[in-house]
Order: sequence, then structure tokens, then C-alpha cells
Amino acid sequence: MNYKTPHLEPEKWMDRYYDYLTSFARKRISDPVLVEDIIQETFLAALKSKFNFNGKSVERTWLTSILKHKIIDSYRKSNSRSGRIERTKINISDYEDFYLKENDLKIFECQSTDYNIIFQELNYSLEEEIKKLSPKESNVFLLKFLKRYETEAICEELGISRDYCWVLIHRARKKIYNSLMLN
Repeated sequence: MNYKTPHLEPEKWMDRYYDYLTSFARKRISDPVLVEDIIQETFLAALKSKFNFNGKSVERTWLTSILKHKIIDSYRKSNSRSGRIERTKINISDYEDFYLKENDLKIFECQSTDYNIIFQELNYSLEEEIKKLSPKESNVFLLKFLKRYETEAICEELGISRDYCWVLIHRARKKIYNSLMLN
């Protein structure tokens, strides 16, 4: 059998892939210091796991995959219970079940081998958009779509009319949709 052992060249990673990986990370993370930290963590993780490299992809693809996981870990860390911002009346961190489940979005099921990454990015984006809503809009949105409250229960909980509730739901959905579609 003429099997070629996968060969990595860690000493050349900075020269070959640093700019590409940095550009990739900057498209997903706005903090330049965090980008640098994540790039370094990526190289360190790759060095630690270089014996697991099976050669089914090229170095750059393998490093990018590690970087994607580091970015997701960063999102998780920044969106932990302690990292979430407080809201009036309802706090996003009160929702243990905030994150979407795979079967909630069947559209992604067969379209990508990296659908777990897509779900993580979508969850992060959705949470960030909810944080941008006014307190009343976010309260109504969270109660309606995450807690699955009936309209009457939302109105009673927040002390608002049915018509105003639907106005808030419409505004929240429109803002989130527009923002996600523009990004």
C-alpha cells in the first residue's frame, strides 16, 4: 500500500496562513485584540492536535476549521449567563432554552456539512439582534417566540393592550429580519 503520511509544516503557518485566518476572524469578530487571541489559540490548538491531522484536507482548511471552533467557543463564552446584558422586566439570560435546536430550522439540515457552525452563528446573531430591540419589543418577542406565551398572557404580564402587543411583535420581527438580512 502506498499510503502517504500527512505532513504539516507548523513553522510556516504564520507566514502562510496568518493573514487569511485573521481576515476570516475579523469578518466574524469586531474586537481586534480578541481576533489576535483567537488566532494564537488556533495555532496553539493545531500544534497540540497535529498528530490528529489525517490529511483529508489541506493545512489551511484544517486550520480554518479549528479557527471556526475557537470563534464559536468565544461566542459561547461571551454569551454565558454572566456575559449577558440585563433587560427591564425580562432578562435574556433567564431563558435556558434560548438557543435554537437543530430541528427548529430544517432548512439547514442537508445544505451544509458545517450546519452546527451555522446554528451557532445564527443563535449568536439572533441574540445580538434581540439585545438591540427596545425593552418592550424584546420582552414581547421573548415571551411570544421563546416562552410561547399566548397573546392574552403577554398582555396581562406586561400590562399592554392586544393591539399594542401585535405592534411590538411586528416591529421586533421586522427589525430582526431586516438586520439579519443585511448582514
